[in-house]
Amino acid sequence: MRRVLQSAARQFCELGFERTSVEAVAQASGVSKVTIYSYFPTKQLLFEAVVEQYTDTVFAALPPELLDPRHPETALSRIAAQFLTLFRSYDVIG
Repeated sequence: MRRVLQSAARQFCELGFERTSVEAVAQASGVSKVTIYSYFPTKQLLFEAVVEQYTDTVFAALPPELLDPRHPETALSRIAAQFLTLFRSYDVIG
């Protein structure tokens, strides 16, 4: 699944949503289109999984002890800083 999401991310970045095809993602990742559709019934859901993967990296970079609920302003500032870093990355800009 990691290869599928990496291939999809690359395709979406290079070609955009409209021009990316599930068939091309399948070929690039070495799986069948049927396999991709069994996990992601639509291209929109595949795209959402790619976005979710990027979002997960934001929260993985934040140790839970830095997100103290007693200090929401500090915790939210740290989350926002991570998202800004993500938004500035080449993959996301693409």
